[in-house]
Amino acid sequence: NAAVVAELAAFTSTGDNLVVLDAGAVHGALPLLTGADLDSRSWLLTPHPGEWQQLSKTPPPAPLTNAALKNTREIAESLGVTLLYKHATPIVVTGEQKLPAFVLTEGGIALARAGSGDLLAGAAAAHGAIGVSATLSVLRAQSVIAWAARLAADKRGEHAVLAQDILAHIGQVVHAAEAAMDADEDDG
Repeated sequence: NAAVVAELAAFTSTGDNLVVLDAGAVHGALPLLTGADLDSRSWLLTPHPGEWQQLSKTPPPAPLTNAALKNTREIAESLGVTLLYKHATPIVVTGEQKLPAFVLTEGGIALARAGSGDLLAGAAAAHGAIGVSATLSVLRAQSVIAWAARLAADKRGEHAVLAQDILAHIGQVVHAAEAAMDADEDDG
């Protein structure tokens, strides 16, 4: 409701905080967020196609064509939010005029599982908790989750992966990324 949006808007105005609206929290969100004076660096909505249809009574078309993407960009900018359309090739639509939309291609069949979108939203929220903007949080989260899903698929087979398998491999991904960064620092 509007009181919750006002409370969350106050929370995001106090620093580098991120609000992630996922699953049922996006139902009816567009009219609630209208006029709330939000900052797209601090607000991330992560609907999948079914949830996209619940964003408002007359939802915008999914951002899968140039015209629909332009419309979605206008909505994101006017509301002050970043939108992640969770799809086989997720699309990140920033609410910032200077940033492009991003089509993320590192997904795969192993991500087409119940719960993988929840992992993605949680990973984005974790990045936001350390002060990373909505756009960068979701880009990083998608990379981590996709990599973890590939590792899980290597172990279980891409059709047998469950969300818990992806979750079990996130630590391995983070460790490998940190090791690569340490190696880069040693080389440079």
